Amino acid sequence: MSTQDKIDAVKSAISKKPPYVSGTLSLPSNAGLLFYRKGEESSFLDLTAVSEAQLQALEQACEPATFGVNQKDVLDESYRKASKLDTSNFSTNLDLSATQLIDQIRKDLLEDYGGERGVIAELYKLNVYGPGSFFKAHKDTPRSGKMFGSLVVVFPTAHEGGCLILRQDGKEWTFDSAAVTSNTADPKAFFVAFYGDIEHEVSVVKSGYRVTLTYNLYFDDSPSSTIPTTILGSEISLKDAFLALLADDGFLPTGGLVGFGLRFSYPITSYSTVTYLDHLLGSLKGEDAVLKRVCDDLSLKASLKVVYEDKHRDGRFAMMDQPFSSSDTLDLDDIRIREDILGGLVRDVGGQIVQDLKVDGTSFKAADEHRCDANPDSDLETIAVLWITPLTKASHFKSSYLAYGNEPSLGYVYGDLCLVVMVGPKQHRSRVSQHLKERSICSTSRFKKDRHMYGYV
Repeated sequence: MSTQDKIDAVKSAISKKPPYVSGTLSLPSNAGLLFYRKGEESSFLDLTAVSEAQLQALEQACEPATFGVNQKDVLDESYRKASKLDTSNFSTNLDLSATQLIDQIRKDLLEDYGGERGVIAELYKLNVYGPGSFFKAHKDTPRSGKMFGSLVVVFPTAHEGGCLILRQDGKEWTFDSAAVTSNTADPKAFFVAFYGDIEHEVSVVKSGYRVTLTYNLYFDDSPSSTIPTTILGSEISLKDAFLALLADDGFLPTGGLVGFGLRFSYPITSYSTVTYLDHLLGSLKGEDAVLKRVCDDLSLKASLKVVYEDKHRDGRFAMMDQPFSSSDTLDLDDIRIREDILGGLVRDVGGQIVQDLKVDGTSFKAADEHRCDANPDSDLETIAVLWITPLTKASHFKSSYLAYGNEPSLGYVYGDLCLVVMVGPKQHRSRVSQHLKERSICSTSRFKKDRHMYGYV
C-alpha cells in the first residue's frame, strides 16, 4: 500500500454511527403516574391509561412553550406551538435509575463499553403537543460544557403525527412514537437519546396529545461502573490503520501535525474570560471520542484547536489554542482588521496561519506556500497540517446557524473544533512494527506501555 492508501485507510476506519439511540421502555405499575399543579390547584393522572379529557386538562395547566433566538426567550407559535410544565410544577413516577436506559445511552450512544464515563440525566421539562402542535428545525441549547445531548421519553398516549425527525450530514431519521407505542401488549414508552448539536424537529400533531419528558444529558466525572474495559471493533480497526500509517517511513519522516475535522460540535464559552479547550477533551462524543482514545493508546499527543476562516480570503484559515473572546484585543469594528482578519488573529491573539500538507508522490509539500497576502510585509507564524479528515464548518465569529434553540443560549454557542495530533519523526516510531504484532492484545483490553514509544511523553 502507498502512503496515501494508508492515510485513506485511517479515514475509512473512522466509523459514522447514527447520532442517536432509540427504543422502548417498559412501564411497570404506577410508572405512568404524573402529578401536576397550576397555581393552587393540583391533579394527577396515569399516562398509561388516560382519557382525552384528562389530557386536555393537563394541556390547560401548562404554559406556552418558548424557544431561544439569539440568546432571548421568544414565544412565536409560527415556529413552535406546544405547551410545557417546568419541573417545579410536576412530578413523575418514572424512575430512570430503575431501568437500564442510562447504561444503554452510555454504551450505544457514547460508545463507552468500559464504564469510563458516567452519565447524568437531569429532568428538564414536560411538554404537551396537542392537535396542530409542532416545533420547527432547531438545535438544543447547551447548558454547560458537560452537556452532550438530550433524552426524550414519549408516553403511550393516543396521538397521530408528532414525529421526531433528526438530521445530520444530509441524512434524516424519523421516529413515529405513536405507531410504536400503540402496537405493544403492555404499556411502553418510546425514547430517543441524541446529541444536542443534531438538528431536529417535531412534525405537526394531527390528532390526540403527544406527552413527553425531556432530560438534559451530562457527562459525569465519576466512572459509571466496574465493567472490565474492552475495545470496540471500530476502535480496533482505527488503531490498526493508524499503526500501519505510523509504521510507514514515508509518512511525515521528520514528524509533523495530523489534523482531524470532528464530526460533532461542542459548546464553548462566549463570555469575556479566556477559555482553553483542554477541558472539552473529556467531553468528546461518538467517533470523536473513539479517535481521542486511540491517540491516547498510541501515546500520541492530541489537542483540540479552533479554526477561523477569513471570509475575505477564500480558503484561508487561522488556528488557535482557544476560542476568540470579546476580552481579546482584536477590534473587529476596525476596517483594517476586518480586511486582514487572519493577520489580526496571528499578531494579537496568538493564532497561526494554517498551511495544508498534501502527499506529492513519496513526499509531502504545502498545498498553499504563500503567507497572508493582505499584508505581505509581515512575518506571520504558520503551521503545517496534514488533514486526514477535512475540517467541518469553521467557527466563524458570528454563527447564524445557532440562532434557534430550545431556549436562550445562556452564554454558550456551538463551535467547530478540530483534533490535532503530533506525530514524531520516523526514528522515534521504530517500535511500531513490534506494536503491530501485539494487536491481538488490543482486541481484549487496552494497554499502555512505554509512554516514550513515540518520543512525545
